[in-house]
Amino acid sequence: MEPNRPNRRQGPIGRIRRPGLLAVVAVLGVVAAGGLVGCGSDPAARTDRRAAATDATDPADPADPADPKSYVGRTRAQATATANAAGIPWRITRVDDEWNMVTQDYVVNRLNFEIDDGVVTRATLG
Repeated sequence: MEPNRPNRRQGPIGRIRRPGLLAVVAVLGVVAAGGLVGCGSDPAARTDRRAAATDATDPADPADPADPKSYVGRTRAQATATANAAGIPWRITRVDDEWNMVTQDYVVNRLNFEIDDGVVTRATLG
């Protein structure tokens, strides 16, 4: 018979080892802090992007609908309606500071819109 050892925990596989509580808390703290830093928003950056978009293009300018730059400065509704009328596939990758989940496939003629305060601030192909 084996003597009773209160300091060891036995399981079906043998002695169970647990990482120190301090190490687990430290790792969780680092992960949580990294997530919070990545989710931070800067209202000034959003205002700067919108000002740059407004200065870049006149939304009333009739341009080639396949050119992504022609969508910058338009409202979300105007941009999507123009793309739909031209038969161009599109998706919205970011609204304000919220990034949408998108696939990583590359579609040559697909428009990707980034929107701040209801206005397209960046449009790319892909």
